[in-house]
Amino acid sequence: MTNKDKLVLFPKEQARLEKEAFDYFKRHQYKKALPVFEELIDYGIDDVDIMVAKVTCLAELGDLKEAELFLEALIDQHTNDYLTYIHIYATLLFQFHKHKKVKELLETVLVDVKDVTYRYQFENLLELNEPLVDEEIISEINVTKRELNDAINNHNTLAQWHLINHLQQSDITPYLDTFKTLLKADTHPVIQSVIISLLQANRIDEVITIHKFNQEMRLNPKTHPYFTDHPLFKAVQKMLREIEERNPSFYRLAMQILERFIYVRYPFVEGEDAGVLKEAIVTIVNQAFNDPKNPASSEVDDKIMQLMEAEQLYFSILEE
Repeated sequence: MTNKDKLVLFPKEQARLEKEAFDYFKRHQYKKALPVFEELIDYGIDDVDIMVAKVTCLAELGDLKEAELFLEALIDQHTNDYLTYIHIYATLLFQFHKHKKVKELLETVLVDVKDVTYRYQFENLLELNEPLVDEEIISEINVTKRELNDAINNHNTLAQWHLINHLQQSDITPYLDTFKTLLKADTHPVIQSVIISLLQANRIDEVITIHKFNQEMRLNPKTHPYFTDHPLFKAVQKMLREIEERNPSFYRLAMQILERFIYVRYPFVEGEDAGVLKEAIVTIVNQAFNDPKNPASSEVDDKIMQLMEAEQLYFSILEE
């Protein structure tokens, strides 16, 4: 609550501020009008015309994000002017070519709208917006493709990681050729793992070639197990479970190391000895908890080195 929320704005002063704000507004002096509207709102004046005028000022001044956030806050309050704010929000999104958001918003709202006038307006806007959704998607795909190609050509691993991760909720079909190239090229192993997970999540049903750690494999993402469903992961997890009850913190750290190791190396984990991997992980976690113990064998010692290398690779992207 601001100081002004605690004060009463006398009618005469309120009328003066409203006149000043709307005079600026009518003369399109949005930069001068905005702080006066905000002052009125700070006093708790929630008149719909003032709210709409503030949104208009923000939009005209180019502060679209702030206008969106303000409208979203108003919508969340579910006041009597709820549908008015929905209409303004949808119109604002439409004007700034955010057609996917318009579609999502209106399709959700129309389920419950009974008011005939608003229903007609929303349905008309939705119909007008529909052909533009595909245009927005195509434009986004072209931009992402260009940025991803730039990141690949410039060997910018962090940019590759961000761009590919950004596709988690998208149709990845337009990027399949690029992904296949990255899986066969000298690409950062974590980037390749992200791609494999995306292909699996999208149930891509074709055989692809993966070159990683000087090894090559052909697999079908649709039928190949996700890395946490792989028998090796399950076997080591089962061995570590005996630790969970008596030392949950130890178990959590051990599982994090296991997940990162298999994720980085995936899908090249065939032939791994689950017992050796478990012992190596336990040794590393013991060291982290200041309880150093010597590796039980040279095999475990070698596995510790591989685990540390995987840790370094996993975090190396974020260090760029």
